[in-house]
Amino acid sequence: MTSVKNLRAIFIRKGSGTGEVDPTLIYGAFWALTVNAAGLLLGLLTQKILANTLGPTGFGLYLYVLGWSNVAGLLSALEFSNAAVRYVSAYTATNDWGSLRGFIRRSQQIVGGISGTVGLLCVAALLMTRRLSPETQFCLLAACAVFPLTSLVQLQAACLLGWKRVRQSQVPFQIMRPILFAVLLLAMARWLGAGFDAGDAVLAQLLATGVALITTAWYMRRATPVETRQATPIYHTVEWIRTSGQFVAISISQLVLSTQSDLVFVGTLLGKTEVGLYGAASQVATLVGFGSAAIMVIAQPMIADLYARGQISALIKLSRQIVMLTLTASVPAFIVIAIFGRPLLIHIYGTDFAPAFPVLIVLAISQLVAAVVGMLLGYLFTMTSHQQIASKIIGASAVLNVVLALVLTYRMGMIGTATATAISTMVRSVALFIAARRVLKTVSSADVPAT
Repeated sequence: MTSVKNLRAIFIRKGSGTGEVDPTLIYGAFWALTVNAAGLLLGLLTQKILANTLGPTGFGLYLYVLGWSNVAGLLSALEFSNAAVRYVSAYTATNDWGSLRGFIRRSQQIVGGISGTVGLLCVAALLMTRRLSPETQFCLLAACAVFPLTSLVQLQAACLLGWKRVRQSQVPFQIMRPILFAVLLLAMARWLGAGFDAGDAVLAQLLATGVALITTAWYMRRATPVETRQATPIYHTVEWIRTSGQFVAISISQLVLSTQSDLVFVGTLLGKTEVGLYGAASQVATLVGFGSAAIMVIAQPMIADLYARGQISALIKLSRQIVMLTLTASVPAFIVIAIFGRPLLIHIYGTDFAPAFPVLIVLAISQLVAAVVGMLLGYLFTMTSHQQIASKIIGASAVLNVVLALVLTYRMGMIGTATATAISTMVRSVALFIAARRVLKTVSSADVPAT
């Protein structure tokens, strides 16, 4: 048990410095950054192989099918992976082995059951339709098996992350899966020759994801504390589902706040050329937050762990260290983009993309604010059982983003869309900070459960 008045000290108490940075934070952030960078490069490699072997039409079909698969997986998983990081960290920190065993078992039952059921319903619907080409139908049928496996892999990876096993949680899906996928693509393309199509690529993805699932399951079995295996499972199913539901709301709001939704506004109100320019600028701008995102991978379980133990002074120190590291990772990237952004756009995409530079600067500012302030504040709520506060604020910010994007895009074009995203991001960060000071101070006498 720990009190809200202690948690509010994270946001309102002043200190003289961060002290020596926690080696767990440095070690975990290093491995997260390494794995994410390697995963990004491997993703580009597999995209290149697919584009070369399938051609534009087949490659487009593959992306279309996997896009629907990702959406189905997101909805089926109910964001239990985010809840897993918090609950696994908290239950382990407090030696609540029964609740830990219950959460691991119940979360797998829920995610596996829902994703499997959705997959079977999609298969039935696809078998009854007559409007799709045989290749498209086969791709979609294979994808119905991919997303349940993906959902379970991500859930198990989140449990491993809750135990601060960064490498084990990230490597199977981010490294092993794309490597195996690339090998299978090359082997199948050589074996089948001209007969290799998008359906074969989806099957290769299915096999690679299956291997990743087996690997994470093996890692998870080894990482599970002995006390958990011996404990009688305790179930808090209603609480877990309520929490995951709030995480779903946050994820949907974050999607609205992301540049993916910006592309919808730009494409609808301006046209295809502007979509291409905006998309290029948004891709380059994400480099500002790349390092911070890696830091937050290990920061999440550390926040949940310290809060569950009631070690608030350590949590205050950790928060300052996170800010220091995110500044170190994000500010140099922002400066590089501010100085070399235009030639970078031209070098990567061509001279036609130079007009996207002003959009790039605005989006880079938005990324900098989110990387240094927004992410930490969000996780300090979601990893300490105050996710309902984050849900309301981020949801309101998403609504603000939609309204501003509609007005500013119509009046200012692409730069208006980027400005809407930047304003919404800043408002979200300020609102989270104010809520942390005001709301937590108001209820400072209340106690909250460890999880």
